[in-house]
Amino acid sequence: MRRLAVKSGLELAPIVDVVFLLLTFFLLSANLEKRREIALDLPTGNGREAREKKDLEITIDASGAIHLEGQVVSLSMLDQKMAGLKDPEALECLVAADSKVPYGSVVAVLSLLQKHNLVRVQLLTRER
Repeated sequence: MRRLAVKSGLELAPIVDVVFLLLTFFLLSANLEKRREIALDLPTGNGREAREKKDLEITIDASGAIHLEGQVVSLSMLDQKMAGLKDPEALECLVAADSKVPYGSVVAVLSLLQKHNLVRVQLLTRER
């Protein structure tokens, strides 16, 4: 009568398959698009240092174009995107505007944020 050999040890092939599947998943689900830098000449001011990353970043460049998270949007498109936010009172928003932007453009964005109950807003400035 023959006895069957029992394999002992850990088989690596299934583990390697799972590792490659996880690697593929994270590579495909990651945001691979690099954010473009927007050149701003910030106004000077005194204040405390802002946290590194906010929930929302809105930038207004020297030409008056509004950028939401690096993507150019119109004021009406920004209004639509803000309307779709869940729990806006808990979100922190950073607004950075070029010093050459008319004050009215900044006020329009701030009014829009207030309209959608985004109350935790910080304005980015450079140190004096």
